[in-house]
Amino acid sequence: MKKFVLERATTTKLKDRIHAIWYCISVTDHKRSILAAEERFFTECDTKHVPVILLFTKVDVLSDMAFNELRNRDYSIKEARKAKHAYGVQMMKDLESHVHAALGKCQFPPKHYVQLSNMNKKKGDSTALLECTRNALDMESLQLLLVSTQKNNMQLCGEWAVKG
Repeated sequence: MKKFVLERATTTKLKDRIHAIWYCISVTDHKRSILAAEERFFTECDTKHVPVILLFTKVDVLSDMAFNELRNRDYSIKEARKAKHAYGVQMMKDLESHVHAALGKCQFPPKHYVQLSNMNKKKGDSTALLECTRNALDMESLQLLLVSTQKNNMQLCGEWAVKG
């Protein structure tokens, strides 16, 4: 992995170059510890100038998980429905805090963190991911390249044009 990342981060061929790394962590186990492989990647893998963006995936399942945990704590169905959103948000904050603290100590921590929901559905919205990736890229030409390839996301293109 380290060899692949280093080769692709430093190659002069644009078509072979890595411009950003999206490192995914599922929140389906919100009480999880940092895995040894994750810690090893962020401790040993020097990505040079290539930003690593940590993606929390499946954030939309936290509401259902929160509901189930509340029911297991003897909340009524009505009480659990009412409290599940706030509890799900707290579960995400706790996980993000834990991951940020653990990986922040590593030699090569993620540059940014993004939460993704409903990406398996038509209503899935990747705008936050695209904006985070665009902002993480250090060279303006790469930012413009990313925006130009996102023809379906006119809002992002319009925002970038105004900023430029």
